[in-house]
Amino acid sequence: MFLFLSGEGTINVDGTEESVGKGAMVHLPRFSRHFVTNTSLSADLSFVCIWWGAPAEDTAADSSVCRQEAGMAEVPFVSPFF
Repeated sequence: MFLFLSGEGTINVDGTEESVGKGAMVHLPRFSRHFVTNTSLSADLSFVCIWWGAPAEDTAADSSVCRQEAGMAEVPFVSPFF
């Protein structure tokens, strides 16, 4: 889930793009392809990424296969907050 704190931008989830800004909350389906774009030339787009564990029936192997099929790296998603 992404919670947008400030700025303006877009989020693309599995090919569907939506505008986002302060207060927007976006739920991401498991293993979805997603990316965020800051559309402002003068302000930062700030957001918090929240995630939690997968259901107990999922295994690391299932996750790995899905990530490989989606062309994703074998590392967890990390938000670049400093």
